[in-house]
Amino acid sequence: MTTGPHPYRAAADRARILAALARQRDAHPETMRRLQEIAASLSAAADLLTAHQSSTPGNDIPSAAKAELENADILADDHPATRFFADFTRYVTEPITGRRPPVPDPLNPLTKARTNREDTLRKRLERLHNNTPTATQDPAAWLTAVFAVWTDWMDLADEVYDEYKNAFPHP
Repeated sequence: MTTGPHPYRAAADRARILAALARQRDAHPETMRRLQEIAASLSAAADLLTAHQSSTPGNDIPSAAKAELENADILADDHPATRFFADFTRYVTEPITGRRPPVPDPLNPLTKARTNREDTLRKRLERLHNNTPTATQDPAAWLTAVFAVWTDWMDLADEVYDEYKNAFPHP
């Protein structure tokens, strides 16, 4: 769990930061529409989290905010071109729930060069996940760095997919 700002405020801040990241991306017009929808859901979740006043400590996420975050995850999952990965909103909810951010599944590339890139990206993401002072003190810089690694990971995943498709063509 994040120390520092109130957990709901920290989560709201993270949602706003991710909404801004979605709005800053440059993509095909259809993908841009999806990114705008993701950003709108994140902004709505941020507003709901900001308004939430928990009288007792806990890890409950207001149902309306949870629905907005789930919508953002579904939009991202349905539109991989947005380059938002599965369960990315766990970065928003982590200050409240204490649940660790997601880690990528192994890609198991066929080439040594891609295996090395996978290892490097995994280590970078692990270092960022463990950098709780930056996550708390400068969440914008931290999330920007985290999502840059995830974008590189998704690019590598596409390469590995093509690698397997070319190595084992379907008849």
